[in-house]
Amino acid sequence: MAADLGDLVAAHPLRERLRAAHMRALYGAGRQSAALDGYEEAGAEKPPDDDHDALVQRLKSELRAVDAVIFFTPEYNRSIPGVLKNAIDHGSRPYGESVWEGKPAGVIGVSIGSIGTAVAQQHLRNGLAYLDTTISGSSTMARARDTAVLEYPLSINAR
Repeated sequence: MAADLGDLVAAHPLRERLRAAHMRALYGAGRQSAALDGYEEAGAEKPPDDDHDALVQRLKSELRAVDAVIFFTPEYNRSIPGVLKNAIDHGSRPYGESVWEGKPAGVIGVSIGSIGTAVAQQHLRNGLAYLDTTISGSSTMARARDTAVLEYPLSINAR
């Protein structure tokens, strides 16, 4: 069974479930060292997308060139969309080369829900604060269903 799973992992190196099943099978067969090797190999795998690095470098280059960033986000399941999280993560790596450090940022969102995008905005603000951006201290817009739009001035707090 471990050999068959090993063949599948070799054919599909980015399928985490296959890799996990393979490591469990190796461990169960008394081959703990081989299971550990599989774990270490999993961390070294890179997506086979040749354009990936070029796109990340372009994103980081464009972010370095701007004075500030305004994030406009919907709310997905009380948080931000995964693609936005991925872009933020790419901009923060490798360690010590973050494009976010000291960058002024604003956060905006609207939704038909009764609390708008308040939770997604707070999640985004938490992550941006960790990355040492200078973020606006208040929401820029909140709209609740069947009520007036509440507007607040966007103020970027200087350091």
